[in-house]
Amino acid sequence: MKVHAEKWHAFGNDFILVGHQLDDQAGLSRMAQALCNRHEGVGADGLVCFDRIEADTRCRIFNMDGSEAEISGNGVRCLAGFLKRKLPSEQTFRIRSMAGLKVLTFLREDPPLLWFRGDMGKPDFRPAALPASIDGESALAYPIIVDSCKLEINLVSIGNPHCVLFVSEFESQDWMRLGQQLESHPLFPRRTNVEFVRVIDPHNIEIRIWERGVGKTFSSGTCSCASAAISIQKGQAKAPVQVHNEKGVLTVDWQGDDIFVEGPTAPVWKGEFLWNAG
Repeated sequence: MKVHAEKWHAFGNDFILVGHQLDDQAGLSRMAQALCNRHEGVGADGLVCFDRIEADTRCRIFNMDGSEAEISGNGVRCLAGFLKRKLPSEQTFRIRSMAGLKVLTFLREDPPLLWFRGDMGKPDFRPAALPASIDGESALAYPIIVDSCKLEINLVSIGNPHCVLFVSEFESQDWMRLGQQLESHPLFPRRTNVEFVRVIDPHNIEIRIWERGVGKTFSSGTCSCASAAISIQKGQAKAPVQVHNEKGVLTVDWQGDDIFVEGPTAPVWKGEFLWNAG
């Protein structure tokens, strides 16, 4: 059957957006694997399926490997950009994900970019929230050995799991190898996103991202939030934090309980593809 779709990106983190019924998890997983394949499909980091074109909508997000993500900060911002183009008078978009309600506020348009500020909820530092097989109310500077390397990991949930490590620089770190190993480490029964953080100054950090179910990605909203939250929690940074992803800078602000991320999204193409649902 023919399926209408649009592709959007947020600093190079790209998503295919499809209006679709949301209850067929297995079918959506297969669709994500087929469409996100960069050689035999359209190519993207993830698939965002939504149920209606309204300012209040529901979505499910799938990684390129077909696994479901509870939330994606860049993914819901791409969806908000798509909805803003369809509903130009709307300023606030309420997107209900597997990680709960996320509210995105339109800030400005700088063609082709549309900028939004998203409320990503309250960071949860409890290992059980990821989940991770670690006792206690938090895991900051938790010692671990990976491939004979002694590491200190820091854990936080932004509605999805994150493992954050601090580095002095990236060049001498085989961070992609470590990221891949940490993603599927036995500590994380549902796997985890992994971020490597270099602190520039109290309001600027630089990150590299190994995303669960995807691998290396150029940017991530929740990974930026996790990196900033851990940096603030450990006294390495102060809000607001400019998080330097590989393709651009996201602003993360932690006010009260909730953490916010501000950044752009832009359309890539729209069209239709042939999908064999069987």
